Amino acid sequence: MRHNVGMLTTITTIGGLAGVIASVALLAWQTRAVARQTEISNSIASASVINNTTSSLRQVLLLFVEYPELRPYFYESKLPPSRGLKRIRILTVAEMLADILEEGLSVDRLVQTVRIYEEWPLYCADMLATSPALNEVMLQHPSWWRTLKTLQSTSTYQSKMTN
Repeated sequence: MRHNVGMLTTITTIGGLAGVIASVALLAWQTRAVARQTEISNSIASASVINNTTSSLRQVLLLFVEYPELRPYFYESKLPPSRGLKRIRILTVAEMLADILEEGLSVDRLVQTVRIYEEWPLYCADMLATSPALNEVMLQHPSWWRTLKTLQSTSTYQSKMTN
């Protein structure tokens, strides 16, 4: 009888150990599955944020198609007029563009693994270098675009303004 109790204890211990091993293996598999799902969710969220920024930029570029006379104020260093409806339109587009560039820079900080956003800070610096209108709205409202402002000091436009 003692022998049977010892045997039963050994079998129970082995069974319990096998259960613990199976539980740990299942937990490891679930943890890996959750990590993979989190990775996929983060990729989807990143793509969504990037899509939002590029869609917004596309909308501004469509304004340049509709009003081609605005493009030189953003890409060819043309100074905006001192007054009038055209000036208001140019400065409004400049504010829209500053918002988009700022959003893109924020995304760039968060989503550093995305290849397309490796170029975003360079694009922003180029825009600052060739758009007096963009620089003007940023000087009027220095606290609105704090991340973009960090690139402003390195832009060609800013260098021209201080010389």
